[in-house]
Amino acid sequence: MTAINRLDLQLSNTISNANHRNLLMNMQRTCQRKRPFQWRDQNQRNTKRRKNELAPQFSHQYLAFIPINKYNSEVKLFESRSQLRKTACTRAKISKFHILETENTSQDIFHKIISMKVGLQENDEHIDFSNISPTLSPILEKFKKQHKKFKYLDELKNIMKKAEKKLAKQRYKGQIHVYLLKSFFGYILYKNVPLELFGTRQNFKAVKKTVHHLLKTHPIKEKIKRKNEHLNKGRDIITAVGSLSIEPLLKKLDVSKIEWLYPLKNIKEKWIIILKLLHWFFAQYIIKILHKYTVLIGIRQQWVYITKDDWCQIQDAFINEKVKAGDLILVKQTFVYDKQATQNTLDCIKKYRLVPNSLGLRVIAMCKDEKNSLIIGIIMTFLQQLYCKYFIYEEEIPTVQRCIQQILNFKKLNKTNLYYVHCDIQDAFGSIIQEKLLNIIKTCVKQHLPLYLSMCKCRKEKKYVIENIGLFQEMLPLKNIRIIDKKPTMVGCNKLIPKISKLLLKQKIKLYGKEYLIKTGVPQGLRLSPIFSDIYYQDMCNKLFPKFKSSGLLCRYVDDILFITKEKIYAEEFLKLVRKGIPEYNVKFKLNQIKTNVELPVYKPTKVKYIGKLIYI
Repeated sequence: MTAINRLDLQLSNTISNANHRNLLMNMQRTCQRKRPFQWRDQNQRNTKRRKNELAPQFSHQYLAFIPINKYNSEVKLFESRSQLRKTACTRAKISKFHILETENTSQDIFHKIISMKVGLQENDEHIDFSNISPTLSPILEKFKKQHKKFKYLDELKNIMKKAEKKLAKQRYKGQIHVYLLKSFFGYILYKNVPLELFGTRQNFKAVKKTVHHLLKTHPIKEKIKRKNEHLNKGRDIITAVGSLSIEPLLKKLDVSKIEWLYPLKNIKEKWIIILKLLHWFFAQYIIKILHKYTVLIGIRQQWVYITKDDWCQIQDAFINEKVKAGDLILVKQTFVYDKQATQNTLDCIKKYRLVPNSLGLRVIAMCKDEKNSLIIGIIMTFLQQLYCKYFIYEEEIPTVQRCIQQILNFKKLNKTNLYYVHCDIQDAFGSIIQEKLLNIIKTCVKQHLPLYLSMCKCRKEKKYVIENIGLFQEMLPLKNIRIIDKKPTMVGCNKLIPKISKLLLKQKIKLYGKEYLIKTGVPQGLRLSPIFSDIYYQDMCNKLFPKFKSSGLLCRYVDDILFITKEKIYAEEFLKLVRKGIPEYNVKFKLNQIKTNVELPVYKPTKVKYIGKLIYI
């Protein structure tokens, strides 16, 4: 190898080593640059996150100065009355009497907020509210202007229209999905509520989430006393109430970022002002808007939201249909209310309340005076004893558990193939022929009872309960009953029958301020309606279904009928009768809810749901 070649080889090796060395140095520099950069970025993010977590905790720790048992942290959402009544239409966004609708100034709104009772009235005297009035009033003025510009109904309809095809069809007519209401209120908060009211975006999001939680509260039946004694005559009413605690919201709020609170130096005073603001905001703004544009009904511990327009259309359609069919006849006479007279007379004007169901709606009648009526109590006792003694021939009115036990006992005795037909009576209370029911009761009384009955005080023993009731001695013995009255009171049957006739044939209902006479059916929801229905449909079963009773088991509970037999022929015959209906009693069955195993190509055990219980047959 020549000297030149050796020189070239040495030069190339040097260059390659240098390149390799440079590459390693570059990689090391890169790694040295990247690692500190990555760690610094991660530390910065962790520090930022810790600050965000610590800031609300630092501010809410001062809540320890305000004991939880002293301040009110509950926001309550009440069920709509949902009664059939004529309401005057207003152009107001919420109500023409609401503080945001009237010509009040921002100062008036401010005084309304600070007058909210949150359970800390003893502290109000020591707070100088005038310090924050100049800072909060401009924000409230802006809130009021944006509220008046906003078109609530149009925005709600637009949101529902956009999501019409995306969301699944709801169970009830006019029902709004909770997801749409969340979007609606989220848009309201974004457009109407100034950001300065709650300080930061983080606080704003916490308030928005609390509104979403309010919409998803679980309603529970409670007894409350209405404040307006003129409308409700000071009575306690039972309604569905959904409660939401705003304590989690208070823990998330960062009060130190709310600028209009800066004039107050005491942190305890700041929290009291925030409590008052939140109570006013939820009770007087969010919930008022919800009730203005929707109807709230509690069903199975869930809120059902229905648009107010659809609800009004359902009411109008119901009244027009009843009037055209002749079920309701307008009465010209006026009714004068007398609280004491209703206890001894049968003059009781009812009101309708609508409850949605899967088929549309269910109508429930309400009459508060009926519960205190002594005569109606006596008549109900008389009819219940009559029903047990001469219609079902048992010691007491059957219960759900007793019906289920009858079915289980029948299955044990018959271990061969069993055939069944399960059906529901369509509009059981509304289909009753009043004159026919009255004749059924008259015939039974004439055949089995004397002209005069002796009513005595008896002691009825239930599980853990002993109560004294008045019963008719001629229709005893009943289960767990003992007579304790030595001097019974004589009651004539010729006095009871006219009263029963009046309760059946002269029932009145008040709709839109007018009185109507109910010509068909018995109103669901009254004290006597269940026993009227039991007598009517048990008479139908006794007269038209005797061969089905002898060939199997026929169970009836209110409007649910279940027939079980070993003979397939009887099951097929009963199925034909159900599909045809029973015109003598004005009875039609829900054809889409008939269930049977008769028409199966091959017999196999199937399960059927009867009065809420799954039974294998």
